[in-house]
Amino acid sequence: MIKTAPLSRRELLAGSIIAAVPFAGAALKSQPLMEFAPSTISGSLRARAARKGLLIGACLDMPEVANDPSLRLLIADFNLLVPGNGFNWTRVQPARNASLDFSQVMPVYNLAQKVGAKMRMHDLVYDMTTPKWVKDLVPTLGAAQAGDLLQSYVRQVVSAWGDKVVHIEVVNEPGYYDKPGYRPYVFFDKLGEQYIDLAFQATRETNSKPILFTNEPWIEQLGNYSDFSRAALLRLLERLLKRGVPIQALGIEGHLRMDYGFSQSVYAKFLHEVTQLGLKIMVTELDINDRGVSGDKSMRDAAAASLVKSFLDVNFSFPQCLGILQWTVVDRYSWLLSAMDRQRSDRQPLRPGLFDTNYQKKPMWRAVAAALDAAPAR
Repeated sequence: MIKTAPLSRRELLAGSIIAAVPFAGAALKSQPLMEFAPSTISGSLRARAARKGLLIGACLDMPEVANDPSLRLLIADFNLLVPGNGFNWTRVQPARNASLDFSQVMPVYNLAQKVGAKMRMHDLVYDMTTPKWVKDLVPTLGAAQAGDLLQSYVRQVVSAWGDKVVHIEVVNEPGYYDKPGYRPYVFFDKLGEQYIDLAFQATRETNSKPILFTNEPWIEQLGNYSDFSRAALLRLLERLLKRGVPIQALGIEGHLRMDYGFSQSVYAKFLHEVTQLGLKIMVTELDINDRGVSGDKSMRDAAAASLVKSFLDVNFSFPQCLGILQWTVVDRYSWLLSAMDRQRSDRQPLRPGLFDTNYQKKPMWRAVAAALDAAPAR
């Protein structure tokens, strides 16, 4: 029997409105520019990644942008920034005929410009972050009209941001449509897999520069659901490439769980099959749930760090790997804290990120550093 996957981070967020903190531009301007210069310390993650030709990225949403300790950590260690869920269609165009709103993207872009970091678009098209007005409208349209709606939105966003980002997650978590009962999506219901083709084609026609990704969870570890997911995803990628869809890379989310097993050989075989298709790879949402590990904080942190190191070693062994992106940098901002089905049975807080709630480095930070040091240069 295929194991049902728990709700994803975006599924938890999609049904609620996240209150935005005040625009953080003023906070940035109040500090001298030198205060936000990238770290030149040779031991930083950013410096280690640069020596190996890898990207080391971080996600930050509005609360982190407004928080000075978070900013200093991000600037010291990361050369790639993602504006959290700021590019989600639900935030960019929550109402029909509304002008596109990138107010939750601009603070991160301004920060990236100040500190010489690149920026990544997450995400352009995704079922769980499609606005209600779109979900209500598409069933009333013909197939051609639905395709036009999708491509029009894609072209508008890519026209505005294609020159400002190095990666675009064109279709996030497209899913496995050969699995009965997989969550529905209005564009798939109307267009079938062709909606993926249309989104990628519109993106590439609008801008030829960014690397174009699709992104998937539940493909890293052991278990019936992960086994199914890897096989189904490979079939989907093969179909897309055979149709000439301009997909260039696969994002492996990397939401690791300590209550699931991990095999370097099984995972390496999957990555070999992906890269043999001609695709690049990248870990795009790394964090870890330490549920299932008993002991005090030090024991839990050590176990988590060991799994992260084993996982990253496999990714970095492939020359097609572009790098990693940390989804939870500081524990206090993790999406996992509000995921009720992910909590520990002993009610101890999860410790999913590189830094604890007091902004102190954890063993996971050192595991990432060690994996970068051991990675072949590219």
